Amino acid sequence: MAWLVRDGEVLATAPEYEPTVLTGRITPRQGLPPYARVGNWAVVLAATAGMLLCMIRRRAGTRDAAASPEPPGAPAANFLRRE
Repeated sequence: MAWLVRDGEVLATAPEYEPTVLTGRITPRQGLPPYARVGNWAVVLAATAGMLLCMIRRRAGTRDAAASPEPPGAPAANFLRRE
């Protein structure tokens, strides 16, 4: 266990596997962290935007693939058809 300051400097350490008490000063902060301010709305909004972006890109990709002819020598597009 260790006592760290804001920039990562180690102020005190405790030996492993020995009961020890580390003491130090804690400076309280004011205000709320971002997640406490907006809650799940930011996560839900980011996930929804990501899904919409994927759907738009997929739809645009299928349109481009359908509009462009296959290059010469490419396998036939109907390879799943039974003969």
